[in-house]
Amino acid sequence: MVGAEMVSSVFCLSAHAQGEAADRFSTLIADSLAQQQMLVFQIQTLRRTRGLLLPRLLSGQIDVEATSQPAAEWY
Repeated sequence: MVGAEMVSSVFCLSAHAQGEAADRFSTLIADSLAQQQMLVFQIQTLRRTRGLLLPRLLSGQIDVEATSQPAAEWY
């Protein structure tokens, strides 16, 4: 027969193991979440930049041929 003390100790051990697993998962995924947030920010910035530059390029307000650097040097 299983006593109340045994059930209680098994439950505590199980809760502790779950906490450790949650901590390990958080550690593993933290870098991925940080990268995801950075990429979302970059996407937003690129969309704003595109929204500002594209109409100017299409209207001729910005002369692409007048750039002093080839595109390969931008990176």
